[in-house]
Amino acid sequence: MQGDPDIAAAAALLAEPARAVLVTAVIADGELPATELAARAQIAPSTASEHLARLVAGGFLSSEKHGRHRYYRLADPAVAAAVEALALVAPQPTVRSLREATRSELLREARTCYDHLAGGSASRSPGRWSETALSSAATAATTSVRRAARG
Repeated sequence: MQGDPDIAAAAALLAEPARAVLVTAVIADGELPATELAARAQIAPSTASEHLARLVAGGFLSSEKHGRHRYYRLADPAVAAAVEALALVAPQPTVRSLREATRSELLREARTCYDHLAGGSASRSPGRWSETALSSAATAATTSVRRAARG
């Protein structure tokens, strides 16, 4: 028998801004090498290695070695859902540049597209949505998220 989930431990993994960037980059673009993740988080590769090890140990990410590089991906789709849920209640910082505004708008658009097209519309009229249409909507939302994550 297991006890209650340790929500504080899971939240602590994302409390460090660099780790949050690492996880959101993997959510946005899928499997990525450690060097790319370090660059996205604007941290040294050795620092990224420490953060990535904590995220793997915490069950947020998993890794696999391909040649000289270690690639990281989400350990479970529930990680993306949890991060999205946190994004709903997270404070919204003030936008200070056009780049930040554009990134925020693209992320908002991607969430709206996915929620509206793939979620809401499809569930209200399942007979009118083909698998191809749903796939196209999901692809459009994913593309917007990836563009926003790249800034």
